Amino acid sequence: MLSPEVAERLRLVNYVVEHDDLMPQAMELAGKLKDKDPVVVAAIKHAFWREKYLSYTDGLDLEYMQATEALRHQGEFYPAGFKDFREEHS
Repeated sequence: MLSPEVAERLRLVNYVVEHDDLMPQAMELAGKLKDKDPVVVAAIKHAFWREKYLSYTDGLDLEYMQATEALRHQGEFYPAGFKDFREEHS
């Protein structure tokens, strides 16, 4: 069994929180997710579960295909989603 710190260092988890902070952190993350485009969230979940059973190359192909589809998606969340992404990752 891995310690939380080792799991974080190996990038198996995004971050580690204290037990008492777990539920508040989970609720904060859930609040952020509820405002995202449900089509994109579903596609990410689908890719995550499918990629578990794919080779590395096939997984990259699936991600490329889904990213291409996401770019075609012109729902109400589309412009804001990319704007938010750019701001968060710049």
